[in-house]
Amino acid sequence: TSVYSNPASNILELNLPSSILPLEPGRYFWGVKAYIGSVEQLYTVRTFFVDTVIPNIALLDLPNSNASLAADTITFTWHFNPTSETFSAPVNSTIEIATDVNFTTITKTETGIFYQKDIILSTGTYYWRVKNSDKAGNQSPISEVRTLVIN
Repeated sequence: TSVYSNPASNILELNLPSSILPLEPGRYFWGVKAYIGSVEQLYTVRTFFVDTVIPNIALLDLPNSNASLAADTITFTWHFNPTSETFSAPVNSTIEIATDVNFTTITKTETGIFYQKDIILSTGTYYWRVKNSDKAGNQSPISEVRTLVIN
């Protein structure tokens, strides 16, 4: 461990040994303790989490593939099995609806912490899929793609 101090700017830099990096997923604490002479000063401890767990893939529920529905508000539902990791961030789902199977023309995108979304669609053929991600930047693979025909 090396410590660098610059009294002119009150900056203290601490370099951790590379043998402890990268940190394993979990909860960590850090704090700074100051001494003036032999007197210990009050200090605050901060917490941070390391999350490297990829969210599980979304499993599409409804509408079924090749469903034919009337033009209206369509309810899309999906689920996924949560990871067993204790320190994983909350999972956001992104539903994408496109007019082509390659998703080059995406007509609707919604992201949030939900597993059901009501979306108004007009007449046409649509394709839909869901991807999960978390605030730590971990992303699941994209779900299967389903086809939906609106009459």
